[in-house]
Amino acid sequence: MEEATLLCNEIVLLNKGILIESGNPKELIAKYTQESLVIITNDVGKQTTVRFKKESLDKYCLDDTFSIHSCEPTLSQIFIRLTGDK
Repeated sequence: MEEATLLCNEIVLLNKGILIESGNPKELIAKYTQESLVIITNDVGKQTTVRFKKESLDKYCLDDTFSIHSCEPTLSQIFIRLTGDK
């Protein structure tokens, strides 16, 4: 699934021969992102996970902010959510 996310323009998710979802991997990930979370890491490695609201990021992003990463589900996690199978 990781390779499909990186290499494919379109994918089809099948479960027991039945089409359950199709589309661009990045669009599917955006579609099934339930929570908007970001992980903010400061320059000494301390991490804070925050529910994303544009106005709330200013409160957490200080001068020592080193990086910000969003937390989207993987295609594998989406498949499991849709099918209940691994």
